[in-house]
Amino acid sequence: MNYIILDLEWNQSAKGKNFENKELPFEIIQIGAVKLDENFEVSEYFAADIKPVFYRKIHKKVKELTGIDQKQLNNGKDFLAIVEKFKAWCGDEHIFLTWGPDDSRIMMQNLLVHKLDTSWMGKWIN
Repeated sequence: MNYIILDLEWNQSAKGKNFENKELPFEIIQIGAVKLDENFEVSEYFAADIKPVFYRKIHKKVKELTGIDQKQLNNGKDFLAIVEKFKAWCGDEHIFLTWGPDDSRIMMQNLLVHKLDTSWMGKWIN
């Protein structure tokens, strides 16, 4: 069993709460994770920047909170490619550990908008 401590960063519409895409209010732009083994020892790290396809301009608050700038956003990799790498990195048996309920909801929304498999998502503990 792998325990994955996960932190997602996401961008949003420059129009704030007037989301341009009602199905996707927040678009993942970065995945950071640490894998713990069965003894809760750090065994691996995962970090990837994702180039957005919906909210391509960094929101000023997102930039303030994360330090991610427009250049970093533009140099991110394709969401599908990153998700496939992340899924493989997580392994078959894993539990996600997060700080708050938002990461699981936002990951699911992003996967569904991109029409990707969600069955591997497994269990989440806040």
